[in-house]
Amino acid sequence: MFKKLWLMVFLALLLSACNTAKKTGMAFNQKPANVSIFVVPPTYIKKTNLKKYPSANLRHKSQTYRDSIQFYQSNYIKYIYDSIFLENFVNAYMDEIRAYGGRSCLDVGAPQCQPTEISYVVNMLHSELKEYVIKYTDAQQIGRNVYEKDIPLEAVSFHLWLEIHPLNDTIMDETPLYTENFIRDELPRSEFFFEEGTDKILHVHSKTPMNPEKIYSMADKLGRKYATYTWDYIMNEYIRQLEGQNTPYLRFDRKSGEYLKKSKDKFSRL
Repeated sequence: MFKKLWLMVFLALLLSACNTAKKTGMAFNQKPANVSIFVVPPTYIKKTNLKKYPSANLRHKSQTYRDSIQFYQSNYIKYIYDSIFLENFVNAYMDEIRAYGGRSCLDVGAPQCQPTEISYVVNMLHSELKEYVIKYTDAQQIGRNVYEKDIPLEAVSFHLWLEIHPLNDTIMDETPLYTENFIRDELPRSEFFFEEGTDKILHVHSKTPMNPEKIYSMADKLGRKYATYTWDYIMNEYIRQLEGQNTPYLRFDRKSGEYLKKSKDKFSRL
């Protein structure tokens, strides 16, 4: 009886805290023009090829030399220009911030982007593209048996480390924020079937490989995605300043106007 009562009280307090946080979040989003975000983009993209190749023994070569060989053996990242990728990423990021109604600029104090009541700096410390192979296992049941086929798919991931802090705030967090996402070869067809005239099971599949255009498109999509992470982060900082540090973390869906809890769509703290 006591445990049940305690649980009811706990849930009531949690619901109350969530409703309070939501109201404060709504107040934040009712005045988006009060928010200014100054972006410090990465200066370059580190590119790492994690795939293994049968090649000459390079044990006695320097790590720099081995990394260089690996890079030129890559299928995709060696064709990606930092300037194009970062321009796509940063422009999409800033466009999405403006879609919320906030201000976003590269230069603090620019005439068109003066500091406002809520001004933050987003310092993108480091970025990296990694190329690797992932194993996709297709499993299908035919009769009483389950058949499996491992299919290697090439993938490229984008990794970002960043700091978000109020403008002119000299107290910095010890650990940066982090996020990553990837794209891979598409697999439009993968199926098992009986060989005609026998009871032998065969497998067939077809892949649509990645290309540089898809990687540049990923930059645009992730720029918009990480802008939503940033807006949520600043909104939650605003909520916690007013309601306390124990308020639940909320995600604001700009298109639907909904406030969601326990979303995985956010930066992680390393």
